[in-house]
Amino acid sequence: MAYTAVTPPTTGTPISTADFGIPVANDLADHETRILAIEGATPSVPTLVTERQGGSATNWSTPGTTNYTPTAANIKKYKGTVNVTHNAEQLSSVVVTFPEAFTNTPHIMVNAGVFFMLATWWNPSNSQFTINVYCFTGNSTGTTAVTWEAEGE
Repeated sequence: MAYTAVTPPTTGTPISTADFGIPVANDLADHETRILAIEGATPSVPTLVTERQGGSATNWSTPGTTNYTPTAANIKKYKGTVNVTHNAEQLSSVVVTFPEAFTNTPHIMVNAGVFFMLATWWNPSNSQFTINVYCFTGNSTGTTAVTWEAEGE
């Protein structure tokens, strides 16, 4: 399968169906947008966050059920994997620093992907957070890959 990166017209030029052969629901002229076209498949437009739920307008990690509309023009999303060295039945930690700081504290998710490990996040800020890993087995030491994702303004 071949991939072709298609760059839209310059900022300020409206994007139309004729530009890419697909319908565009919103005027994305104010955003830098890159569409990835896959030969033999229907191209898609990147998803924009238009609403979210939480307990704070600025801290995306605060639990809650209030609906918010993001106000920043640039929603960021970072993903990564870090190795955490762990010891049996002990808490191990590693600090993750984002490639570029968010305006506010983002929503964070972590996953150890191993059934005898618990991975959590702690102490989030707009520039970093801490991943904590706890190994439940009494004889396991080593390194575990933990995947993480952060999204916010």
